[in-house]
Amino acid sequence: MAEIVGALTIGTTLQGSVYKYRVDKVLGQGAFGITYLCSTMVSGTLGEVEVQVAVKEFFAKELNSRDDDGTVRATAAGGLAQKYMDAFKRESQNLSKMKTAGIVNVLESFEANGTVYYSMEYLSGGTLDAFVRGRGMPERAALEMIHKIGLALAYMHGKKMMHLDLKPKNIMLRKNGVPILIDFGLSKQYESNGEPESSSTIGLGTPGFAPIEQANQNSGKEFQPTIDIYALGATMYEILTGKLPPTASEILNDGFPRQDLEQMNISKKTIDAVENAMSPVKRLRPQTVEAFLQVFQEAQDSLGEPSGDDPFPKMDIRDEETEVEVPYMDRRPSQASKGTLPERPRINTNDSYGGQRPSQGRPSPQWPSSSGEDPEGTVNYSGGYPSGGYPAPPSGGYPSRGYPAPPSGGYPSGGYPSYGQGASPKAQSQPLPAWVWPVVAVAGLLIGAMFGFVL
Repeated sequence: MAEIVGALTIGTTLQGSVYKYRVDKVLGQGAFGITYLCSTMVSGTLGEVEVQVAVKEFFAKELNSRDDDGTVRATAAGGLAQKYMDAFKRESQNLSKMKTAGIVNVLESFEANGTVYYSMEYLSGGTLDAFVRGRGMPERAALEMIHKIGLALAYMHGKKMMHLDLKPKNIMLRKNGVPILIDFGLSKQYESNGEPESSSTIGLGTPGFAPIEQANQNSGKEFQPTIDIYALGATMYEILTGKLPPTASEILNDGFPRQDLEQMNISKKTIDAVENAMSPVKRLRPQTVEAFLQVFQEAQDSLGEPSGDDPFPKMDIRDEETEVEVPYMDRRPSQASKGTLPERPRINTNDSYGGQRPSQGRPSPQWPSSSGEDPEGTVNYSGGYPSGGYPAPPSGGYPSRGYPAPPSGGYPSGGYPSYGQGASPKAQSQPLPAWVWPVVAVAGLLIGAMFGFVL
């Protein structure tokens, strides 16, 4: 992490409009802000619970300084710091309007220490850039990922708002792999007729993700979805290759680098879709996010259903109590051909056997009694297995028919030993009743008399 300039001291308390925050950690710093990991108490009908949130503070390190008491002051004349702080306020207002699954949730905005803050949900999965940089993502997983990002962007455009700085660094991941758009610092709101709400120009964006026309001073005067669509295509390029995309001027002069995607064994339809989205000529790009998603949906359909020998099948994982499908996100070696990589395992994290069951079935669940002991091992809970998994199988596995294991060296040739020493229950000896012997004696006399009469 780069050196942090002017951050609040760990343990500092911030009083918001509704909540009070304690600074626990500095998460990062940009040109115009510092983001902190904070703790706050949230009240409910049954009590309070401490939760972690991210709090973003306006602090332009080139334009602001901080006093010992935490107060932020402008160091540049001309009101430049105030101009950017006003833009920061608009960012929090813009975010608060976005109520959809793919955009970060904002808790509140407030002023303190002579600057502006807003709190939002804390996303612990890291950035998409950190996840794919240097390794990329398999095509099928990448198509699913860009579809989710595109849905969030389409929602924004439906609200007449442009992001204007879409890139993997501004996309966070939840623990279950779901992408979330963040950082609306350059976003711009438009009226329903396409006119901008403010007269401010749009930002230049990030090289590699901004089209040529974004640098035009007149670009912000009308609603242009194709600017964000270019960035969406560039984001797909990085997701697939793990590399930063070339700048728009490099593509204009040198052409689109199809070979980078071909080396990753990406299908022609997907490569064509990325190239069209990143066209230097805006009229050649898809004109809406919906059109963009349709093209990539067709590319995904062309791949067919995942086969049993698919080198990158999905993994079923569980995130806490909710089962979710998350694509296996591993590096695709550039020289590997399809069908030559081993199949990835399917993991069920709620199974203490790691997905493998005993070959002879499951044992009856037996656990210690409430006293902590069960010397007979007879406790049998009809409620089923506990959530922690199945008990471990005995050494050697489970017998196939329920008989005890034979003694060392096998059974003697004369048959099973007496009951209690490993014999089958069927071979058990039982004493004869007392009345049997007189009956046998009388029967013997009758038989003897009969034979004597015959003779």
